[in-house]
Amino acid sequence: MNKKLIGILAVIIIVLGAYGSYYTYATTYLVPKDIELLKDEIKTINESGTYDEEISSLERQADRIENLSLLNSIPLSERQKQANDLENGRGIQSITNTLNELKQNITTTKNMALEYDLLLMGDIASGLKSAYSDEIVNTLNSMDPLMNKLANDLRSGDNKAVAGDLRKLADALRTFNKQEQISANNLQDAVNKLEAKKQGIFF
Repeated sequence: MNKKLIGILAVIIIVLGAYGSYYTYATTYLVPKDIELLKDEIKTINESGTYDEEISSLERQADRIENLSLLNSIPLSERQKQANDLENGRGIQSITNTLNELKQNITTTKNMALEYDLLLMGDIASGLKSAYSDEIVNTLNSMDPLMNKLANDLRSGDNKAVAGDLRKLADALRTFNKQEQISANNLQDAVNKLEAKKQGIFF
């Protein structure tokens, strides 16, 4: 046999052997690990959303502020304190923390998708890549300047502006909840496919 051909065959055998070892490792270790990781991610999404009642409460509060000019009866010092709490306390910090966690989840999911591309499981890889839409990040990003505007309008005592800010915030939260639910459904679909693959691998 031609030495060049023998060399090519040897390389192919080495590559196939290495891939086979990786495939065995991936399917016996990575698949079960990824299933649990994705289930935890889905659970976090389902537990972290803003309840519809809380969103509706923001809208009702907006109506009361606008119709009754409630800010007129709140001293400037108190409005300033509330505005500072929004900027430096739980308000904006909560959005920042959620955004950072979301970006980390997106990175983890995309890295996971690359593993399944290597394993030639394109259906799972494709589902993981599209689990999170670009719009969900944009929605969260839109809340940061909105919270800052709300703080400034609160300081100035502008009833109509504050009411408008609260309504926009409610809309953004409602949109974010819907987008998160879509992501959770996409991740669950990936889990279902992985569990089916696992059954095929081990049984």
